[in-house]
Amino acid sequence: MKNTIIATLLSLFIIGGSYADTTKPVYHFDFSDSDGKTVLNKADNKTVNTINFGELHKLNQTQALCFDGYITHMELKNTRKLNLSKGVTIAAWLAPDQMKRNTIVIGRANPNRSWSTPTVGLYFPQHNKLGMGLWTPKKCRLEANAEINPGEWIFAVCTWDHKTAKIYINGELKGEEPCIGKLPAFEGPFYAGSGNAANHFYKGKLGETRIYERAVSIDEIKALYSSTSSLYPKADKTALPSNALIVRSKRQSEKQWKEYETRTLENMGDFKPGRTKVELNQYGGWTAKKSKATGFFRTEKIDGRWWLIDPEGCYFIHIGMACVRVGNSLKSIESFKKLYERRSNWADETLKMLRAYDFNGIGNWSDYGDLRASSKPMPYTIRGGFMSSFAKSQGLWERAVGHSGYTGDSPPVFSPEFPEFCRKQAKSYAKHKDDPWLVGVFSDNEIIRPDLNRFLNLDPTDPKQKPNYDAAVEWLKQRQGTEKINIKAITLMDQLEFAALVFEHYYRIVSKAIKHELPNHMYLGSRLHSPCYKNPFIVERCGKYSDVISINYYGSWNPDSIEYWEKIAKSPIMITEFYTKGADSGLPNTTGAGWVVPTQKERGYFYQNFILGLLESSGCVGWHWFKYMDNDPDNKRADPSNIDSNKGILKINFEPYPPLLKLMKEINHEVYPLTEYYDD
Repeated sequence: MKNTIIATLLSLFIIGGSYADTTKPVYHFDFSDSDGKTVLNKADNKTVNTINFGELHKLNQTQALCFDGYITHMELKNTRKLNLSKGVTIAAWLAPDQMKRNTIVIGRANPNRSWSTPTVGLYFPQHNKLGMGLWTPKKCRLEANAEINPGEWIFAVCTWDHKTAKIYINGELKGEEPCIGKLPAFEGPFYAGSGNAANHFYKGKLGETRIYERAVSIDEIKALYSSTSSLYPKADKTALPSNALIVRSKRQSEKQWKEYETRTLENMGDFKPGRTKVELNQYGGWTAKKSKATGFFRTEKIDGRWWLIDPEGCYFIHIGMACVRVGNSLKSIESFKKLYERRSNWADETLKMLRAYDFNGIGNWSDYGDLRASSKPMPYTIRGGFMSSFAKSQGLWERAVGHSGYTGDSPPVFSPEFPEFCRKQAKSYAKHKDDPWLVGVFSDNEIIRPDLNRFLNLDPTDPKQKPNYDAAVEWLKQRQGTEKINIKAITLMDQLEFAALVFEHYYRIVSKAIKHELPNHMYLGSRLHSPCYKNPFIVERCGKYSDVISINYYGSWNPDSIEYWEKIAKSPIMITEFYTKGADSGLPNTTGAGWVVPTQKERGYFYQNFILGLLESSGCVGWHWFKYMDNDPDNKRADPSNIDSNKGILKINFEPYPPLLKLMKEINHEVYPLTEYYDD
């Protein structure tokens, strides 16, 4: 009896950071002795893990690892074949800066792309919600019933004993759910900081972490928390400024409103709107600030800030509107006939209206032919479909939501016929070569993220798929240094760098074709969306061939990535899609990526907050609000992502939203003075 008691006490007592054999984790690391490049698994004292692009954060008695939310991650070696037949526990100290949906903190990624949560892991099932994911026969997405504040250290533990999934925060049970069954025999590794290539990287800090091949008890969890809590400081509660504006918002998947601190001109403090009078030229350029005039738009970095330079040499920021077009739904066509009769009338009135709200440009998906024909045109952009059109010509195109889809989810970029197709496609732009109003050309829209495994799963007996397959095989052979590739050994870094290789190959080909026909105009990239712009290798390679990196930017209340992208791309950034939807519009708002806010006024507050962030960065040369007109729920021909949402500055009958436009005008009018304010 006495020996049993002693054994039990030893199983709960920590000695020098290690445990008795009965409770020893299979993985245990902290960063107290790390050099920032590697970290040792203390459970076996021999497995060394590589830290990819992380930085150490010193605490009073230990160190933590900072994850940047873009690329920092660790593959935990020897975790491909963990024995989870008796259950699993993941215990970690973490201080998240952001909690984006489906971001894995510690866990194993799911190879099934239709389920973006982990096969097993500690992750964020929703924004600002911590949870456990399990790919059991009855899928488990367990959420903790607790508020987690950004920057605050917490001790998070998730357990599963093949019967019940549980999650604990700071030693207290915060959620449980029945979960009976076994995990499939996936052999992918556990990752810290990410579970999926180039998508949803963790942003925040990570401290001492343990993984067990069983479900630990509540007593053990409390003992762990008690023995380590002194290492991780309590968060200081910082009061919001007295003039802070709080806007309620939610994402499509969220049921509850959340509050976001929001900057507007009204609560800027020492910046006074209207103080600086700005004179504009015909293009909307700032006449008081001039550089070399070339007769066309170009970019230039001046005193640390990127600018577009207009044809007359004036500094220019592209304050644009996307999808400026009549529309093809029955309601919009009927309203158009009543209000305008002719397209020329519509173009003149629309451009007049946009100028009245201090917009100065036309973005993607617009009727730029009618708008350019006006006697008072605006700077405009055009978009090609190099990859999407080529895929269609090869029979490799498929319908997808929001962008083009491809056979095997792999754009056929390595086809030997692609360069010649691009040269022919670019010839259609030759008519624009002398047009000073053309800002530049987008080559495609939201090319899907290339995935190495999907390229390797293509059919090599199909002559149209074989070039992509061969390119992936040859690249992996060189990468692994072997003549026979090992698909099971593919790492997250392999995925990231292969995706960048695909984009570099594409950008090199299309930029050459576009520049051949339009040597005086800018190549504006391919409008990267979230899976791609989160991969810094892609952004870096795109910067080598494009004058501007174009980003369709959703999911962030504040545009906090501009400086990062500009630094790695060495090119300016243009935000080519962003928006919010108003719950007061009468539309269901079930489609699209943008935020939902209560009213049109809050849409305007979001716009001001976002623009202030863009201008503060010094790397942004413009933005395009998405979009001119609301979706029409009755339009069955629309893209599935554009069916029923309040995205426009106008209703489907061309009626404006005055509260939104009033706030848009306020900040659009101050764009140039704000650059001086931030630069000073």
